[in-house]
Amino acid sequence: MNLYYLPTLIGGIFSFCLGLFVFLKNKNSILNRSFFAFTLFVSLWLFAYTICYLTKNVTIATISSRIACTAVTMLAPTSYQFTVNLIGKKNEKKYVYITYFTSFIMTILFLTTNIFLSGVNKYFWGYYSKAGILHPLFLAFFFGIFIREFFLLLFTLFRDREISIIRRQQTKLTLLAFIMPIFGSIDFIPKYGVEFYPFGFIFVLIFCFIITYSIVKHRFLDIRLAITRTSIFVFVYTTVLGLPIFLATKLREVLIRILGFYWWVLPLGVMAILATIGPFVYVFLVRKAEDVLLAEQRRYQRTLRELSKTMVRIRDLEHLVKAVLLTVVNTVKVSH
Repeated sequence: MNLYYLPTLIGGIFSFCLGLFVFLKNKNSILNRSFFAFTLFVSLWLFAYTICYLTKNVTIATISSRIACTAVTMLAPTSYQFTVNLIGKKNEKKYVYITYFTSFIMTILFLTTNIFLSGVNKYFWGYYSKAGILHPLFLAFFFGIFIREFFLLLFTLFRDREISIIRRQQTKLTLLAFIMPIFGSIDFIPKYGVEFYPFGFIFVLIFCFIITYSIVKHRFLDIRLAITRTSIFVFVYTTVLGLPIFLATKLREVLIRILGFYWWVLPLGVMAILATIGPFVYVFLVRKAEDVLLAEQRRYQRTLRELSKTMVRIRDLEHLVKAVLLTVVNTVKVSH
């Protein structure tokens, strides 16, 4: 039984849920809507490749791979629009429209010609798209847009002094997130005939995860905490997805000898169990990490709460001011 479709299926559901969650948080926000559009195309990309991995029909695989590639084409303009909305660069909007127009032309060419996509290759995990003669041109366009977004964020963070604290925090986290697609680009390599399972979509999901936090939790999220949570997320869900795949590929012959025709029940059961306990393990590990990272902040928060109880008993204004000043300076280590 082919289990290679499960990671892309789960990834597609995960990205759609993240985007929908952000959208429902604030339906009127253009930032939330543009991020939802990006995650919709991520979901379409992963769902289309899920069909490619499942089907035995080369025609269906070809159609699905074309749909997947057009979804990837639309990731460039939607992420560009999200970035422009985040940093508020109105003069960039004309370039966003140009990017959408170019992506639309490429989408038509992906669906109707072989210059960007020339069919599919058959690999051990199923069918996968095969690069056409002008596919490197698409790659130049795709990565050119992401590089421009990266430098726009960098410029905003270090040169623009007028953005709010909240926007600055969101920009930091988005800049961190934009490192992920660099690793995700390994998914393009099998298109050129190199046979290895394309797991780069995991990094795109991490990208979506970080952006979701930057939008929804930006008021409370520390950059160290974001990196820690992301690392824990990668560890937990790499285990959830990786262990069943390892059982289904590396130990398949052993399982067939032991379990016979129903060998696939074990990897599927392991994935079901890990997928069930995964969220609880993630929450537990995040709480432990927060206890370590936020220990100092929580210590002085307790001190300040004790001070607030004492303040109501002090009747002299000068005494009250000195007590507050000394406590804050000594506890929080305020220098000015």
